[in-house]
Amino acid sequence: MTDPATGRCALFEENGTSGDLMDPNSVRNAPLNNPVAHLDKIRFHSDFDYYLVDSITEVTVSHPAVAGASVAVTASVTRVGQLSKTAHTLVTHGLGYVPNYMIESGGVLIGQSSVIQIGNGGRLVSPYATTSTINLLDVGTSTSATLAAMSKTYRVIIFRQPTADSPYLFDWDPIAGALIMGEGKFRGALPALRRTLIGDASPFDIPLGRTSDLRNGVSKTVLADGSSFTFPAYTGSFAGSASLQCTVE
Repeated sequence: MTDPATGRCALFEENGTSGDLMDPNSVRNAPLNNPVAHLDKIRFHSDFDYYLVDSITEVTVSHPAVAGASVAVTASVTRVGQLSKTAHTLVTHGLGYVPNYMIESGGVLIGQSSVIQIGNGGRLVSPYATTSTINLLDVGTSTSATLAAMSKTYRVIIFRQPTADSPYLFDWDPIAGALIMGEGKFRGALPALRRTLIGDASPFDIPLGRTSDLRNGVSKTVLADGSSFTFPAYTGSFAGSASLQCTVE
């Protein structure tokens, strides 16, 4: 059913049999204009976010070296190492709002404070978004020796918010395979995030729980594919979390 007054389009089981069959606001059609209160009856709703893809961009980032350091604090105390922060702009999207997004590298989702390098210190990266860009904060720490520079390729997947940008409540072009619902809030021609099937291309793992653990003042990161990065002196037994393999198409 569609409702021209609200621009909604939904596929649902009726909420009983009370009210006019053709009235979008009748009791039986309540899932159309009050979907959250009738989630058990909804099969599709144009107001829901199905993580339709706006763009996919591959970006190779050159993470800079962090020079080693050794500084005398007192006659008997020497501080070694230093910290360096670098903000990398991965994509300029120009959507005008902060979108949902995912950053994947090597088949693994990159989350907040993901450790990507260990040796003479270590490197953590944290993605963040603004109304115009998707970015990566790169935090490297050295020891008395230099943390080496490294290059890493990231795939940035930006998702479109459900936005009304069409006059059509429901439109289907079987030749072009184009499906528009809810005034363009859902567009069937756009790829979407979903679980993988056998043989799907470019799968990546999404962790269902935490990926980092702190013990003895340092951390261990276990990414969704099982690869791990452990700082020296870590004393815990963190083994990571279960994950879900997904793709976009």
